[in-house]
Amino acid sequence: METELEKKVFADINPIIEAMDFHLIDLKIGRRKGIVDIHIVIFSSSGISIGDCSSVSKGIYPRLELFEELEKFSLSVASTGLNWQIKRSREYPFYIGKALRILLPGASEWIKGELQGVNQENLIILTAGESRALKISDIKKAKLDL
Repeated sequence: METELEKKVFADINPIIEAMDFHLIDLKIGRRKGIVDIHIVIFSSSGISIGDCSSVSKGIYPRLELFEELEKFSLSVASTGLNWQIKRSREYPFYIGKALRILLPGASEWIKGELQGVNQENLIILTAGESRALKISDIKKAKLDL
């Protein structure tokens, strides 16, 4: 569940990150010993390097300093990694053309395939040479399978 502050920060920094040709996948804000921890996850279909994470950090840091709620903060920027668990339906369009593993309720095995398309209700997955539509609302878990 996103907090109001997370929504506000996301809306503010997302255009900056998109202008750098990356996608803002996840943003978490927490507190630790009087310091606000901001953890950001980014994605690019061409991959993410350590330099990319550093560039995004430098690009958004000045903007984050403008938030009164973030007086003292620590910022970390990371990539989704190889087995990122997809948490929000808004993420799916970023992964078109990528391999996914999907678990449906009651299933004992993951469905593996390439994401071919997505709309508000369904994913189209190419699995075993056939396209298959899956309702997003029926998906228990979905992960990148890079």
